[in-house]
Amino acid sequence: MGSPSVVFDRSIDEDIEVFCNMHKRAGLLTPHRFDVLAQLAATLQAQIPAPDLIVYVTADYEGLLRRIRSATAPPAIISFRLQLPAGTSSRPA
Repeated sequence: MGSPSVVFDRSIDEDIEVFCNMHKRAGLLTPHRFDVLAQLAATLQAQIPAPDLIVYVTADYEGLLRRIRSATAPPAIISFRLQLPAGTSSRPA
C-alpha cells in the first residue's frame, strides 16, 4: 500500500502569510498569537509531504469583488477585504 493521500484546499503557508497576517493587521490577532501560529504552521509543514500536484486558480478582479460582495462571511471581514486595493499583498513589508 502506498503513502496516504493528503488534500488541501490551500496551503498552510497561505493560511499564515495571507489570512493570519490579515487578521494581525486588522487587530484581530495579537503579534504574539501570530508568532505562535506561525511556529505551529512551520512544525506542521515539516511533517506534511511535498505535493505531487498544485492547482492554481485565478479570477479577474471584478469577478473577485462580486464573489466577496455575495459571500456569507461576517460584514467586518467583507469590509476589510474590499478596502484592500487591487494588487495589494498581505505579506509583511
